[in-house]
Amino acid sequence: MHGVKSALANIGRMDLSATALKLEQTGRNSNVDEIYAETPAFLDALRDCVEQLKPKEEQSAEATDEDKQYLKEKLLMIKAACEEFDEKSANEVLTELKQKAWSQQTMELLTSISEKLLHSDFDEIKDEIDKFTKGL
Repeated sequence: MHGVKSALANIGRMDLSATALKLEQTGRNSNVDEIYAETPAFLDALRDCVEQLKPKEEQSAEATDEDKQYLKEKLLMIKAACEEFDEKSANEVLTELKQKAWSQQTMELLTSISEKLLHSDFDEIKDEIDKFTKGL
């Protein structure tokens, strides 16, 4: 629960992070009854959160209607956040980007950024954004 709590806070889901903290403390207190009572609702909320964060399925291989200026602006915001080691801000912008339909190439970039943020690979993210935005 400790790791889940931190991950949820990093993506701005403070409500779920608070519930994870409560479950973490409940576990430390060995309150099994409360764990059994609280965990199913938490898992349902966590599944909903994951579904919201999943990329839209409606991308084409070469989406021609992508708003490239918007995409570039948001990617540069992520890069700026990475320059400040601000994982939370980078994740907030990334979550916003994932709410839109993008080409397969763009979705691969966003997925890669997500994975690198989990490991705080800020320099790699900045390099990847630089390479990608040169083509925009």
